[in-house]
Parts: sequence; structure tokens; C-alpha cells
Amino acid sequence: MEAPLPGATATTPFNPNQARSSVTSLLLISIVLFLLSGDDPSLQAQKEDTLRSLEYQQGNYTAWLNGTASNFTLEDTTNLTSPIVNALIPKRAPIDPSQESYYTNITGFINGPASFYNLSNPRSSNDSWNWDHTAKPLVSSLNQTKVRSRLGEFDWLGIDKIAGNVREQKLESTSTLSFLTGHIDFVNSKDDVLVNYQLDGVHFYEDGTIYGLMEPRGLDPDLRQLSPLVPSNVRNLTAYAIKDEIERQIHVLQDRIKNPRNDGQSEDRNSITTCSFQLYARIRSSNFSTYLMQELEAETEDPTGVRTVKRPPLQLDGLILSPDCAVALRFNEAVGMQANIFWQKSTMYSFVASLCYFIILKLLVRQMEMSRTPSSIAKISRWTFAFQAIADAYSFVGHVTVGIVSESRSSLSIIAPGFLAATLFLVFEVRFSMLIHQIQGPEDAVMRTPAAPATPNTTTPEVASDQASTAPAAAARTEQVENTLARLRHAFGVIQAFTNSMTDPDSKFCKFRNR
Repeated sequence: MEAPLPGATATTPFNPNQARSSVTSLLLISIVLFLLSGDDPSLQAQKEDTLRSLEYQQGNYTAWLNGTASNFTLEDTTNLTSPIVNALIPKRAPIDPSQESYYTNITGFINGPASFYNLSNPRSSNDSWNWDHTAKPLVSSLNQTKVRSRLGEFDWLGIDKIAGNVREQKLESTSTLSFLTGHIDFVNSKDDVLVNYQLDGVHFYEDGTIYGLMEPRGLDPDLRQLSPLVPSNVRNLTAYAIKDEIERQIHVLQDRIKNPRNDGQSEDRNSITTCSFQLYARIRSSNFSTYLMQELEAETEDPTGVRTVKRPPLQLDGLILSPDCAVALRFNEAVGMQANIFWQKSTMYSFVASLCYFIILKLLVRQMEMSRTPSSIAKISRWTFAFQAIADAYSFVGHVTVGIVSESRSSLSIIAPGFLAATLFLVFEVRFSMLIHQIQGPEDAVMRTPAAPATPNTTTPEVASDQASTAPAAAARTEQVENTLARLRHAFGVIQAFTNSMTDPDSKFCKFRNR
């Protein structure tokens, strides 16, 4: 048996070496990360159910398109909803492509004010539309008891805002339209509540119109029922594009099932309401040609440094109508922020944040170099560094979480300030805070020792009376400060003892874990 190196400490059951503790802690962290990174079983089952449903829909829809027998029935309610749509969002004239244009990619975020309409109430109409000629046929065809049941307990009258995100899904079979998927929230700002809806729709580039189906969270819209909503001249094109989109969704879902990854948790069904909605939206035109718009969007998608026209605001007007609940939401000038622009701003933020953290790191290193002696460290406040360390720890967790979850091209840039924050926290601030505590701790103990007996009082009566009046207040303040410091030291000691017990191989926790 080889002799231990000079100065090395022998490893005994009562003196475990540091390597054992490190391996145990590393093993525990690995197990936790493995459990957190696994795919949710309920989410995997939900994907398989969705795949079976899509394959069933594809078979019936393809047979229906070919004119053969199928179990698919197209539900057309436009004869009841068209008067309402035309009254609340009148048709607009076509634009001149050489003078005006529409955005063709609105992937991003949408936010804007909304007005609620209870179509069952004749008093909801105004001078711009007549209830008898628009909403009455729809309301007369509904069972009001079922309508109230579908509406649920949500305060629909309080809705004053819509917010959501959408993603464009382009098809290889056509260049005139694309499909939209996403989520739209109906927000009640006063009560701070919302109801979430899933959106599947189609976006026509030529006239900037969007038609969609919306179902409560947890229920997928039936894309096959989208055809009746679009204009008659593009209905046939839309029907075959829907078939291609269903096939694309099937391929994507099959790939996700074969190669599972952590996509989050399964979506719970929205129990607030069961109303279905139809979306009719229009993008506001820009005052330059279609060619310049294509050049602008190409530069936004793949920047090359080419000078383009100034980016116009993305604004939408539209109507969200429920044929089975007789309610509607109209929104005007809803503002959209494209995802590419959002992530560009995120990259700029990451650059500024990284620069700030680098400056803080430089200043901290300089401060540590200037404070090498106990006398200089005794003048520094330990709480400043402790609070800054806590803030940097939160910053590290927040930046890394957003960078990983976003899964965009700016993910690495968002992680960069988090890395610098971790460097500040783990390498410098914690160590320097502990050094300050080690230096100032004995000084605090000396300050808490009882004072020496007072010398005979030789002061004048006036000075003695002043000292007698201020002594109780000073003693009370000193006692309060000492009690506060004692409580903080006790809390720190408890946390330190708990941490040591969790990482000590001979602790009961580690022995129980190693069984």
C-alpha cells in the first residue's frame, strides 16, 4: 500500500475526503436534471390522440373532396353570420399594388382594445347596424338555455382587450395564402382575468384578409370547417390547401412522437366557457408598393444590410364572432409586433445588459484589488454585496430560463448576460461577501462585549443631565441593532447548517438517499 503524500489528510469514515462529497452532490444534481428534462407522459398521450384524430379527419376529408362517401359534413352558417359580419366590418375596396401593399408575414404578437357585443340583446345595435336585419335570424335559431350554459361564469361584458400570438405556416403547394396557428386571449383588465382560445386560420396575401376558427384552450379547431368562411372565389383553393395543411400537421406530429422532447406540459381544457368563435380580420395597408414590401420583409427575415423603406406599423381590424353563443368582439387598430423584430430588440437588450454586467464585473474586480487588507475590508458594507449577489442570482436564472425556453436565434444572446451574472455571483460576490463577514465578524463580537465600569463622574451638572437624558435612547437603539444582527446571524446559521446536512455524506439525508 502506497503511503499518502506529505501534507495529505487520511481518508477515514470519520473524515471523508472532498471528492466523495462532490461526486454525491453531482449525482444528485444529475438525477434532478434528468427528471426535469423528461417528456410529460400525459403530453405524449395527448400527441398520440391528436395524431389519430388528424388521420381520421384526413381520410374523411380526402374522400369528401373526391366526391366519395365519407363521414364528414360541412357546417355552413354563413347565411346567418354574414349579415352581422358585413354590418360590423364593412367590405373595403381593393388596393393598387403599385401604390399600396399588405404584410404577408405577421408571425408575432397581437395586442389591442376590443368592444363586446351581446347579439342576443336588441339594444346592442346602434345607428350603424340594425338588429332585426342582422342578429335576429341567428339568435332565433339558438336555444338560449344552451347559450347561457356555453357562456359559463366568465364576465363577457368586462372584456376590453385582446392579446395573443400567431405563427405563419407557409405551404409549398401555393404562394397566395398561408395558414395561421396560435392563441388569442380575451382580457378583462378590470378584474385581471382572461379566457384563452386556440386559433387555426388562413391568411390571403392579395387583400390582407384573415379567416379563422377558434376553440377554447385544450380543444383543437376543426380546420376542415374553414372553407365556408372564405370568399366564394377562393373557396376551392382553400379546400385543397386545407388538405395539404392537415398532411403537414400529421408529419410534424409523427416526428414529435418518434423523437420526443420536452415541449412543456399538456394543456388543460378551458372550463370557463365552451363557446366557439370565428375570426374575420383585415390587415391595414401600407402606403408603398408591393415590391417594396417584399424587399422589406426579405431583409427582415434574412438581414443583408440593404437599405429599405421605413417599417410601417402592423395594424389589424376585425371581428370575432360566436355563432353558437351569439356574442361578438370587434377590435380596431390592434397592434402587431413581428417575432423577428421582437427578437432583434431582445438581442439589443442582451447586448446592453451584457455591457452593464461587464462594467460591474470590472468595477468589482477593481474594488477587490483595492481591498486586500483587513483595515480596508472593515470599511465596506457586507450587505451591499450580499444584496447584489442575490439580485445577480435571480438575473442568472431569469436570463437562462428565457434563453432556453424561447428556442429562437436570439437564445444565445439572451444567455450571455446570464452567464456574466453567474460569474459575478459564483466567482466574486459570494466569496467577497464571505471574506467581509470573516473580517467584520470578530469586530461585531468586540462591539457586543460589556463596556468597562464608568469612571467617577467629574462632569459638570449640565453635561451630566444631558448624558442622562440621551443614554436611555442610545441604549435602546444599540439593543435593537444587536437583536436584529443576532436574528440575521441565527437565520444564516440555520441555512448554512441545512446546506451542510444536505451535502455531508455522513448525514442522515445522504445515508437515506444512498440506501
